[in-house]
Amino acid sequence: RTHTANRGWRRAPDVAPIPQLAQTWSTFVRAARKSGQALGQARYLEVRYENLLSDPIPVLGKALRFFGEALDEGVLRGAAEVRPGKTWRETLVPAELVAFCTVHPAEMLLHHLGYPPTPTPAHRSLEIQVGARPAPSAPLQARIDRGESSPQLWFEAGEAALQARDQKRAVSHFVRAIRGQAIDRRAVLRLLEMPDAPESVFAAMNAERMMAPDMRAALTRWASGRGLDEAASRALFAPKSETEAA
Repeated sequence: RTHTANRGWRRAPDVAPIPQLAQTWSTFVRAARKSGQALGQARYLEVRYENLLSDPIPVLGKALRFFGEALDEGVLRGAAEVRPGKTWRETLVPAELVAFCTVHPAEMLLHHLGYPPTPTPAHRSLEIQVGARPAPSAPLQARIDRGESSPQLWFEAGEAALQARDQKRAVSHFVRAIRGQAIDRRAVLRLLEMPDAPESVFAAMNAERMMAPDMRAALTRWASGRGLDEAASRALFAPKSETEAA
């Protein structure tokens, strides 16, 4: 019920600030566990996502037994394709990890669940990690490691990744450039040039709000690249006056 009531959190074009996300995570998990205690072990099963990814068959077997089902060949084939990805501790940049640490309920919940505390580099000061700007001449990775985080920085990092032919990293950086309150529109355009990337949908959600001529043109090309008929793509993102005239 909690998740359904807050489904807009997952659908919004803006990603909430890290402290808000940490608080939301803490609230959701605590609510679910409280409900689970009331339901009892016969009606509540808790599964850890990282365990599902690292060792899927035992976790899926336990879940299916809970539902009164058995592991079949289809489930086993699917489990063989599961690959553990990076954890949130690895994907958040230093400034975001420090921001997470400021949310006491989230840190307490991590401890209660048996997770280690949020990692923060001890040799960096809090001031550096939460926004001090190093010299512009500093290499991109050094600026990121020091904790700088801005849409312009992430766009530059994405461009550098493209030049190195690392599209996966480029996409990740471009997403960071548009996921906060301030948006680097160049990153939006870059992602729209990659219609095969799932993250381009996030860029399209932001582009729709801008609706400048270059954004309309980029969205039209993006929709065509996603498989929509070219005429339908043009009509979908045409200015309102043109649509009414048509």
